[in-house]
Amino acid sequence: MDPSSIELFASVVELGGVRAAAQKLGLARSSVSRALAELEAKLGVRLLERSTRAMKVTEAGALLLERARPALVMLADAESAVRALKKRPTGTLKIAAPPLVAEQFLPSVLERYGRRYPEVKLDLRLDDAPVSLVDEGIDCAIRTGPLSDSSLVARRLGAGSGHVYASPDYLASRGEPSHPLALSEHDTIVFTGRRQPNRWVFEAGDERIVVNVVPKHRVNSLLLARDLCRASLGIAHLPTFIARDSAHRGELRELMPDFPSPAASMYVVYPNARLLAPKTQAFIELLTSYFATIDLSR
Repeated sequence: MDPSSIELFASVVELGGVRAAAQKLGLARSSVSRALAELEAKLGVRLLERSTRAMKVTEAGALLLERARPALVMLADAESAVRALKKRPTGTLKIAAPPLVAEQFLPSVLERYGRRYPEVKLDLRLDDAPVSLVDEGIDCAIRTGPLSDSSLVARRLGAGSGHVYASPDYLASRGEPSHPLALSEHDTIVFTGRRQPNRWVFEAGDERIVVNVVPKHRVNSLLLARDLCRASLGIAHLPTFIARDSAHRGELRELMPDFPSPAASMYVVYPNARLLAPKTQAFIELLTSYFATIDLSR
């Protein structure tokens, strides 16, 4: 049965007639009468005995009201709960992000979010491999580099630079490459979390240089790649924000400054902008505000 037709029947009984129910619900009297007739036909019983002067609920009608009223109350409660979600963030916010990005940038955002929206529970999935937001029930994700899933809505957070680094001890023993093509003579450390980890791209004016390195070491952690680089085990291609502290301390040196790598954009992505839940909308606004205050290229 259609719950709306039972609600209509209940309104007719509670208000004492078709006319009163039609007026309250803003419906034509004929529409209410037709809906009642269709409900009776579907059930195969009369629910109301009607005359020009009075209306009486039949035994079947009274039974239907008795059994249906709790369900109608539950439906009304469910509707109220869903509508309340539109007003204030509640529930569980599921976020996916690369581990290093999350550890570097999310703590202050999540602290602010948690203080502002204490009713929301946080569920973070940290993984360098991209996940399917719809299949995994993820509300939003942070991704870097080119986006392959065109079905997602994306908001750009900023663009970070990357450079090639080596330790002073490694350079003292192996020499310093002056051109990207000279990397073939060196040990390299690649981060396997990238879509094409062995493909290192450089720019020199309008020229684009692509080098397919043959890695000596392969790791799925950028932090470990940095640490192996600091330990003089090879040359690594690292985001600036990961290597800058080590470079300032003299533990790493930026190589080939005349051949920078293209900047990599960072995005927050989510499945649908039209029906974005308040919990997700609030997080995205805080996230974009935070990234507007920082420079990923330094």
